[in-house]
Amino acid sequence: MVALAVVIAGGVVLFRVAVGVLKDEVTHALGPKSEIAKISVGWSSVDVEGVRIHGAAGWPSAETFRADRITLVPSLLGAFSGRFRVHSITIVRPYLSVLRTKDGQLKVVPSLLSGADGRDQPEDSSLPHARTRAVTIDLITLRDGVLELFDAAVTQPPLKIPAPAGAGDCDRRGGPGPDGEDAVRRCRRSEGYAA
Repeated sequence: MVALAVVIAGGVVLFRVAVGVLKDEVTHALGPKSEIAKISVGWSSVDVEGVRIHGAAGWPSAETFRADRITLVPSLLGAFSGRFRVHSITIVRPYLSVLRTKDGQLKVVPSLLSGADGRDQPEDSSLPHARTRAVTIDLITLRDGVLELFDAAVTQPPLKIPAPAGAGDCDRRGGPGPDGEDAVRRCRRSEGYAA
């Protein structure tokens, strides 16, 4: 009986540590042009509230991304390996601005994939927020979201094309793709824009 209690207590402690590690990774991953109002660590999830990623100079909107709340449900085992696994991410009231450049390329939240100034980084970049770790996400759910496309290929300044509020989800059921990499297997739209 005592051994069972020790195993259960150890599992609870390990899970809390894993969720704490994920909390640190979320803060780090958003980069220097971001704001987070509050991060709460629960027994099985991390809630991030008031998330904002500001647009760099020249971006057609004040923000590239914002959400009222993001709930992440991590996997305990993945936090201690080199590859994080997140069972689900639920994003409530997300806003996403997408820029289509003059040459037709789509840019989505460029600060997550580039430097703080929005320029692409070399692969050997030593910027602190450029550190990469493999992350597998099983399910992403969007609730009451807004997407704005700014099209610079049409006019200058870029033409704003709003999409209606919507909801949807994507998951990776079905396992890895033919090349061995995880792939999104199913996306569905509940309403509004396609997820």
